[in-house]
Amino acid sequence: MAKTDAKQAFVIGETGRRNSNWLRRFVIREIGAVVGTIVLFLFFTVMIGSNWVNLLSIKSILDVVAQLGVMTIGESLLIISGEFDLSVGSLFGFAGTLFIILMAAGLTPVESFLLVLAMAALVGLFNATLTLRGQIPSLIVTLGSLFIFRGLVYYGTSGFPITLPAGLSHNFLVNALGGSFWLNNSLIWLLVLTVVFSFVLTRTVFGNRAFAVGGDSRSAWAQGVPVNRIKTYAFIISSVMAALAGMMATAELGSATTTLGESQELSAIASCVVGGVLLTGGVGSIWGAIVGAAMLSMISNGLVMMGAPPYWFITFVGIILIIGVLTNNGVYSWMKKGARQ
Repeated sequence: MAKTDAKQAFVIGETGRRNSNWLRRFVIREIGAVVGTIVLFLFFTVMIGSNWVNLLSIKSILDVVAQLGVMTIGESLLIISGEFDLSVGSLFGFAGTLFIILMAAGLTPVESFLLVLAMAALVGLFNATLTLRGQIPSLIVTLGSLFIFRGLVYYGTSGFPITLPAGLSHNFLVNALGGSFWLNNSLIWLLVLTVVFSFVLTRTVFGNRAFAVGGDSRSAWAQGVPVNRIKTYAFIISSVMAALAGMMATAELGSATTTLGESQELSAIASCVVGGVLLTGGVGSIWGAIVGAAMLSMISNGLVMMGAPPYWFITFVGIILIIGVLTNNGVYSWMKKGARQ
């Protein structure tokens, strides 16, 4: 037993040192996302003009970043650990819908909030169990979950928007989730969660193990790292973050529709890729993923203000996803060469 503990301590210590070195190189990936965001901002400034460079436009972009960013935090952590979750968009919509349904049934906002988070945690556990125990690829498992929860959204809304029960729009929790003074409270949630999970990923044993598991799960397992446990936690966090973002959206809008969260899973994954998270796992950062979410939000708002059809955004997400993967692979190869020298 003592030998196993010593071996685990060695693995974590070595992983921590490797992460410390790699984190210095992560800046390259994040700078790429930051530069891309700045270039896009300047492009839209030239194309749109004063309607783009004003407080109202910036506020609109930040509102989109907040909800997408919270969901992206969980997705990036899961991808870093070597798995995917395609169900986050549908879970986003279902959580927001269920939040309203539970309150309409007579539960308090706090009770509804906690039940939705508990439901999301169980969904994450379900996805993890099928993936890890059932030996089914996470892409297949979560694709199934995507359809299941999108169908439940259709069922819960009956194809029509549902609204918050009368009198609850001014509830403290509802306002805390989606209210605002000038900037939405959801931005505060995003900043706090980004700081917390960045610390968890870079300064805790769990974070070190997530990098190790995503980088080489067999090697991590051979050295005593509980691979399945780490991935299960990552699945649960991903689902809970998606549910939280969905309730934030519902609280802000005051309603839920059948399209709530639709295609958001693609935006979350694209945000991770643009922000430097490697799709094969083991490399990435929370801050980088949030910068990627900011870039996508900027594109979404910019295209609308330019008068482009809404479906153009999906086209741009696909283009950005492909470019991001190619760029990340190139940067990763360059980083490996530098590490050998």
